[in-house]
Amino acid sequence: MVTQRDIARELGVAVSTVSRSLSDVPGIPEATKERVRQAAERLGYRRDAHAASLRTGRSGTISLVVGAIDNPFFAELAHHVETQANRLGLLLMIANGQEDPAAQERVALSMLEQRVDGMILVPVGPPTSGLQELVAQAPTVAVDRLLPGADVDSVLVDPREAVRELAEHLRDAGYRRPAVISGPDATSTGAGRARVVSEELEAAGWSGFPVLSSAHDASQAQEVAERLLADCQPDVLICGGNVITLGALRAMKRLGVDVGADVGVATFDDLPWFDLMSPALTSISNDIPRMAAETVRLLLQRIENPNGAVQQVIHEASLSLRESTCGSRP
Repeated sequence: MVTQRDIARELGVAVSTVSRSLSDVPGIPEATKERVRQAAERLGYRRDAHAASLRTGRSGTISLVVGAIDNPFFAELAHHVETQANRLGLLLMIANGQEDPAAQERVALSMLEQRVDGMILVPVGPPTSGLQELVAQAPTVAVDRLLPGADVDSVLVDPREAVRELAEHLRDAGYRRPAVISGPDATSTGAGRARVVSEELEAAGWSGFPVLSSAHDASQAQEVAERLLADCQPDVLICGGNVITLGALRAMKRLGVDVGADVGVATFDDLPWFDLMSPALTSISNDIPRMAAETVRLLLQRIENPNGAVQQVIHEASLSLRESTCGSRP
């Protein structure tokens, strides 16, 4: 069985360097970490979880509690977090927060009862008092959304520049009656995206446009979109997430509204097949692989140093202009 000592001998480095590199501990040059990972793979090294647990008092397992497992954004996030965990020899447990604070508290408690070393959390709204107690007991990183009232590390996305580009594009393309369907106000992304979109639309010259909210539920979003289309007759819809966009597209199909030609559509949370649709959907996207890597890095740092300063990493969103908002307006 290949050990860390074998890897160290192969590379001519200290065993501690191998151990710290495989655990992605800060302070080791990235080039050294990569050499160690490549040597570990080449030699067929496999982490002995039981021995490591006895030696360190840790399980080698981390958890991810997503907002809703049926949301494609969170499914992709889970995939990339798992990729990072596997690269570091860690086991990832995934649970569904069901976009419900009480459910999220229950599954977070279940994860901690499994003796995970740390937890990654996509907050579903203001935390329950029970969840606040749980995150105070275990290393925790919030990703995509803020966890109000909790002193935890976080990885977030700032959509401001992408939304500004979108608003200016819609103005220059001749749209006159924008409408917004945001995510739930209870989440930082729902409220934050609605605020940023409203501010940037106003800066681009619009006023009095409707802003309605919907849960990340396609049926509810469809009802909201049908009401908007009937009552306000917008010529472009800006949707606060891909599940909301699904509901809006269903509403437009049911009402016989031609996407792009009759009403433009732009959405947050790009998906790999949005550019394959007809028309392809204009989207604001996040760098999910980078978010996942930063999240796992922060969690491992928090596990190593529970009392370190709280960190917040913010990435910029990007805009992909596509056919759904690029047709000529009358």
